[in-house]
Amino acid sequence: METTGRVRELGLSELFDVPLDEIAHLMSDVTDRASIRLTDEELMRAVLYLYELVRLTPRVQTYLEAGKQLLHQRKEEQAMWAGKTPLAVRSSA
Repeated sequence: METTGRVRELGLSELFDVPLDEIAHLMSDVTDRASIRLTDEELMRAVLYLYELVRLTPRVQTYLEAGKQLLHQRKEEQAMWAGKTPLAVRSSA
Protein backbone atom coordinates (compact mmCIF):
# COMPACT_ATOMS: atom_id res chain seq x y z
CA MET A 1 0.00 0.00 0.00
CA GLU A 2 1.50 3.33 -1.05
CA THR A 3 0.78 6.79 0.28
CA THR A 4 1.50 10.21 -1.16
CA GLY A 5 3.60 11.14 1.86
CA ARG A 6 6.32 9.38 3.76
CA VAL A 7 5.28 7.42 6.83
CA ARG A 8 7.60 7.94 9.77
CA GLU A 9 9.50 4.93 11.02
CA LEU A 10 8.57 4.25 14.61
CA GLY A 11 11.81 2.61 15.64
CA LEU A 12 11.60 2.33 19.43
CA SER A 13 8.69 4.75 19.55
CA GLU A 14 5.06 3.76 19.91
CA LEU A 15 2.12 4.69 17.74
CA PHE A 16 1.05 7.07 20.52
CA ASP A 17 4.18 9.14 19.84
CA VAL A 18 2.84 9.99 16.37
CA PRO A 19 0.82 13.24 16.50
CA LEU A 20 -2.89 12.82 15.76
CA ASP A 21 -2.66 15.25 12.85
CA GLU A 22 -0.20 12.86 11.16
CA ILE A 23 -2.53 9.94 11.82
CA ALA A 24 -5.45 11.93 10.35
CA HIS A 25 -3.40 12.87 7.28
CA LEU A 26 -2.37 9.26 6.74
CA MET A 27 -5.99 8.11 7.11
CA SER A 28 -7.02 10.69 4.52
CA ASP A 29 -4.32 9.44 2.19
CA VAL A 30 -5.41 5.82 2.65
CA THR A 31 -9.10 6.55 2.06
CA ASP A 32 -8.31 8.68 -0.99
CA ARG A 33 -6.29 5.85 -2.54
CA ALA A 34 -8.63 3.00 -1.62
CA SER A 35 -10.58 1.61 -4.55
CA ILE A 36 -13.43 0.64 -2.21
CA ARG A 37 -14.98 2.17 0.89
CA LEU A 38 -13.11 0.89 3.93
CA THR A 39 -14.73 -0.05 7.21
CA ASP A 40 -13.35 1.64 10.32
CA GLU A 41 -11.47 -1.52 11.23
CA GLU A 42 -10.00 -1.88 7.72
CA LEU A 43 -8.83 1.75 7.83
CA MET A 44 -7.24 1.24 11.25
CA ARG A 45 -5.54 -1.96 10.12
CA ALA A 46 -4.23 -0.20 7.01
CA VAL A 47 -2.69 2.50 9.19
CA LEU A 48 -1.15 -0.14 11.45
CA TYR A 49 0.24 -1.92 8.38
CA LEU A 50 1.89 1.28 7.15
CA TYR A 51 3.58 1.70 10.54
CA GLU A 52 4.57 -1.99 10.43
CA LEU A 53 2.36 -2.78 13.41
CA VAL A 54 -0.16 -5.58 13.77
CA ARG A 55 -2.10 -5.52 17.05
CA LEU A 56 -5.28 -3.47 17.15
CA THR A 57 -5.60 -3.31 20.94
CA PRO A 58 -8.40 -1.32 22.60
CA ARG A 59 -5.88 1.43 23.45
CA VAL A 60 -4.62 1.60 19.85
CA GLN A 61 -8.18 1.56 18.55
CA THR A 62 -9.11 4.50 20.81
CA TYR A 63 -6.09 6.47 19.58
CA LEU A 64 -6.85 5.75 15.92
CA GLU A 65 -10.51 6.67 16.46
CA ALA A 66 -9.32 10.06 17.76
CA GLY A 67 -7.31 10.46 14.55
CA LYS A 68 -10.37 9.56 12.49
CA GLN A 69 -12.47 12.11 14.39
CA LEU A 70 -9.85 14.75 13.64
CA LEU A 71 -9.96 13.76 9.96
CA HIS A 72 -13.76 14.11 9.86
CA GLN A 73 -13.56 17.47 11.63
CA ARG A 74 -11.07 18.76 9.06
CA LYS A 75 -13.18 17.51 6.15
CA GLU A 76 -16.26 19.23 7.59
CA GLU A 77 -14.30 22.48 7.97
CA GLN A 78 -13.05 22.22 4.39
CA ALA A 79 -16.57 21.61 3.13
CA MET A 80 -17.84 24.57 5.14
CA TRP A 81 -15.20 26.90 3.71
CA ALA A 82 -15.32 25.57 0.14
CA GLY A 83 -16.11 28.37 -2.24
CA LYS A 84 -15.86 31.08 0.42
CA THR A 85 -13.27 33.82 0.31
CA PRO A 86 -11.33 34.19 3.57
CA LEU A 87 -11.94 37.47 5.41
CA ALA A 88 -8.30 38.53 5.13
CA VAL A 89 -8.45 38.33 1.33
CA ARG A 90 -11.79 40.15 1.16
CA SER A 91 -10.69 43.02 3.36
CA SER A 92 -7.45 43.59 1.43
CA ALA A 93 -9.24 43.91 -1.92
